[in-house]
Amino acid sequence: MSIEPTEARQFKHATRKLIKAVGGLKVAAGHLDKSVTVVGRWEEDTPRFVNVADLRELEAIAPRPFVTELLCRFAGGVFVPNIDCAAEEGSPAWLVMQLSKELGDVSGEIAQALANDGGIDRDEAGAALEQLNELEAMSRRLRALLTRLASAEREGVAHGAPFD
Repeated sequence: MSIEPTEARQFKHATRKLIKAVGGLKVAAGHLDKSVTVVGRWEEDTPRFVNVADLRELEAIAPRPFVTELLCRFAGGVFVPNIDCAAEEGSPAWLVMQLSKELGDVSGEIAQALANDGGIDRDEAGAALEQLNELEAMSRRLRALLTRLASAEREGVAHGAPFD
């Protein structure tokens, strides 16, 4: 399978943004221990693209994963970063990750329903509502924690630990 010309241009553009974000060609090449010529080809109108290992290295030092975000859009989704995969249950980081997961579940339920016949029937709507209820419950948990933290901040005892 080859990449479509429009997607190739978008990929090159995202790669240019990534290289610029890490400090330019010389910085990117130095970080990867590659020549400026090699890294420069990744942004030029050539059939050469950044490889996955080098992409991971550059995105690890960039403020955003520009190319990964694009690849997620190509796949019909969005990139949602995990804050801290080892976060303690009930902590703000854990709750945000759970909120993202629940939103993905709602999106997946709707997408699956629409993929069947372009519409949402009663059973599919019910399944999506169940997922939406879980999303809203997680949102309420996060809101309650942030409200408690905001109150504690005003009283001079703020910290990021859960109150449960």
